[in-house]
Amino acid sequence: MKRKTDEKQKMKKGIRGITLIALVVTIVVLLILAGVSINLVVGNNGIVTKAGDASNKSKQADATDRIEMMLNEWQIEKYTGDGNFVTFLNGKKEANEIDDVTANGDGTYSIEKGDYIFTVKDDGTEITNVETLKGIVPQLSYAIYSDTAGQSQIETSKKYDKVYIGVKVTNAGDYTSAPTLELKAPNGSTISSTTVSGYNGYYEITNDGKFVLTVTGTNNDGTRSKTQPIVISCMDVLPGSTILRSQAPKITVNGLKYADIDGDGKADGIIVADISQESTDTTNTYKGGNPWGDSRGSFSYTAQTTGLKSYSLDTNYKYTNPDGSQVDGTLITCTNNSGTPQYYILSLANYDSNTHYWYKNAYGKMSDYSKFTSQDFGKGKENTEKMIDRMKNHSDTSKYSVDYGEARTGTNADVWGIIQDKVNEGWFVPSRAEWAAFASYLNPSNTSRDANYYGNYGLSSWYWSSAQGSTRTADYVEFYNGTMNGNGVNGSLDVRLASTF
Repeated sequence: MKRKTDEKQKMKKGIRGITLIALVVTIVVLLILAGVSINLVVGNNGIVTKAGDASNKSKQADATDRIEMMLNEWQIEKYTGDGNFVTFLNGKKEANEIDDVTANGDGTYSIEKGDYIFTVKDDGTEITNVETLKGIVPQLSYAIYSDTAGQSQIETSKKYDKVYIGVKVTNAGDYTSAPTLELKAPNGSTISSTTVSGYNGYYEITNDGKFVLTVTGTNNDGTRSKTQPIVISCMDVLPGSTILRSQAPKITVNGLKYADIDGDGKADGIIVADISQESTDTTNTYKGGNPWGDSRGSFSYTAQTTGLKSYSLDTNYKYTNPDGSQVDGTLITCTNNSGTPQYYILSLANYDSNTHYWYKNAYGKMSDYSKFTSQDFGKGKENTEKMIDRMKNHSDTSKYSVDYGEARTGTNADVWGIIQDKVNEGWFVPSRAEWAAFASYLNPSNTSRDANYYGNYGLSSWYWSSAQGSTRTADYVEFYNGTMNGNGVNGSLDVRLASTF
């Protein structure tokens, strides 16, 4: 009986021993399998790595497909559009279809798209290289506000004298230091930002145009930038002037005629001559007489009554001043742009708030003054275009006998070096006879007690004409004394532009 019991005990021990060994072996096997599995999943050639590689390859393939589709689009457009690859690429950048484009100077362009940079031939026919960009692309948002604190967004139906662009970099925390922001104005100058809580950059804007925002962020992997065009089109800027309507001089004279150039129902200029009437008609519009009919202030032109543009008149128009006060007038709107302009108009404001030299470095040197510019009515536009060309090409002594030096810049900059943007829009500096005709039409007084005092028209005391009077002087209108006169071209006077309508 005891023997059987001993044998049973041995069997139990044997079974227990086998179980422990099996357990250890099982654990070892599981660890080995786990190691293999982990390596298969996260190792250098593991599933995760391969999945990441596959994802990256998929992303790169997708980006490549998009660039190739864009280049195929270019191959079609270059025969139907303007044929300029740079213009095409910049258009894609503005439409946010690509992130950036750079000319490499070796017959290729670098195009950034997502996390990749593509090198393409400058004829747009081939992608020659693809690289992965380092760092993190800045993610930004912006909004346009009407207040200094960034709380009231603009209303698209309204016009403003100034607005504010508030910029936020939503992934700023991903960088090792604060991202840098740079906003460029349409003329290329850099606009400084102010500090406003909640914004990475806050900018005051006082003119319409396309602004370019560049945001750059750096982390341990590298530096990345993003450019964002921002178009502002809500400023109420006077045509022919860089001055906003709220800064225009006040007009208190009733009965003026105004030109509505853009058809928005607002006055854009004061009508100061009507070529459908004879200049010698002293009984109606043209008052003539002193001081504007004397030898320096004389003018003449022949009336043109056929082939003129057609217009509509709003005789109940009220011109609204910046302070909200109104004066009665007539608003004339062009209804058919074919034909000859009937009216000459003055901008409602000076070109800017500064005085300017006529052409400082030409003082005493422009010996061909008598034939280069004309004092006659109808010559202001031609004079203006000639003088701008002369200033731009002053060093071409084969064209101009004397090199007058570079155009001056700054507060008193030469007239011809600053007005090109408005000349492109059809504005010009009036000739001497045009100023005389305008003054005769307005019939301003130099007596502040009179209703027709020149200041009541929003006019300054004196303005440059576009006609030179001698090697040292250019003609100007002097409302202060009621005469046409000559002033040294190195002197500084106001500028008011005119146009035909």
